[in-house]
Amino acid sequence: MALKPVICTQCHGHVQVEDTRDCGFCMYCGTKILIAPPPPPPQIQQIQPIVSTPVFNIETTGHVIDYMKNGETFLTLGEFKKAGDAFEKAVDNDPGNYKGWFGLASSASNGFTLNEKIPESVVTNLEKALKLVPDDEKEGVERALKQYSEKIAFQREEEKRKENEARIRDTFAFFISGAVTGYSDVRARANGVNTSGNIKIPDGVMGIGHGCFADAKSELTYLNAFYIPTSVAWIGEKSFAGLDNLRTIYFEEKSNLSRIGKEAFAGCKSLRDITLPAEVAVIEAGAFGYCDELTTVFFGDSRENAFDANKSKLEKIGIGAFYLAKKLSNITLPETLVSIGPEAFYYCTNLRGITIPNSVMRVGQKAFAGWDKGQTIFVNKRMSKRWDKNWKEACKAKIVYR
Repeated sequence: MALKPVICTQCHGHVQVEDTRDCGFCMYCGTKILIAPPPPPPQIQQIQPIVSTPVFNIETTGHVIDYMKNGETFLTLGEFKKAGDAFEKAVDNDPGNYKGWFGLASSASNGFTLNEKIPESVVTNLEKALKLVPDDEKEGVERALKQYSEKIAFQREEEKRKENEARIRDTFAFFISGAVTGYSDVRARANGVNTSGNIKIPDGVMGIGHGCFADAKSELTYLNAFYIPTSVAWIGEKSFAGLDNLRTIYFEEKSNLSRIGKEAFAGCKSLRDITLPAEVAVIEAGAFGYCDELTTVFFGDSRENAFDANKSKLEKIGIGAFYLAKKLSNITLPETLVSIGPEAFYYCTNLRGITIPNSVMRVGQKAFAGWDKGQTIFVNKRMSKRWDKNWKEACKAKIVYR
């Protein structure tokens, strides 16, 4: 008895079969192989018999089951690549085998784990399995498909975010924890961030850091407008301070901006009007101090619907928030307001009148200092008893109680 070398026509593995047997099994993929006997020699005595190359035929029944068993075994052993190869052979021979498609998804996801990057083929194979699976077994496939679809969607968003962060980092001098903290005009121009005196901050930035643009004001003498995306949730201390030529700040609709930091726009002498997003809850000390040309402040989602007391979430106006904004002539405080800091409207002498909402529980010392007799402040008498006793100090405006 001797061993005869043969080649599996399914996986092309080299196998040895006893020469006394008419079939064997592939040790790699489990395929049953039939060995056809060589043809009989011609009945001519003068010619030596011709030994032909053996022909191997794969049995057409049962081998898909073998592939499936092998795939399941490899999954159990944690050999996911081999499991995937076995399941792939199963679906190649039987495309209607939903368990094979499900096995492919399991193999590609390393046994349905969520702690690694998941190939998108997992979702594709689960979708195929769902189309073929019987109704009474759909629930598990649907659950896996939902879970992995969400995972893939999250991965895509993460990849997009990282790409965007890389672009932002190339544009701005610094980018830390989602915030731009420095600015390079050379980089910005190279990345197309500013054109014709306008700068559009890229979407994905969550905050504008301390002195971000103020520190680069010598580079920004041409600047007259900023566009701030929905993603920005806070503007830090002195972010835009001293930008003399800045005239307009545009916030995208449905902005997430909730806080404007200390002296954020202080000394922006050309800033004329601003519509603060509805989500803004805090305007910190001196945020719009020394804004010589500021005439109008709105609270709302858009300039078309500039003020809506039911939308604005403003709670606090800090110390000297509008200090020496002498041209301010139009501002309506929302009903959500709780606190007005000391000297908040110091010498806002062009404001003919202001109504302090009933919601305001605190008004600081000299909040309206410098106001003259031609100005009027409408006040809830009951609530005003809680305010700082010197809230009217240095104020000659007419106080109308209601």
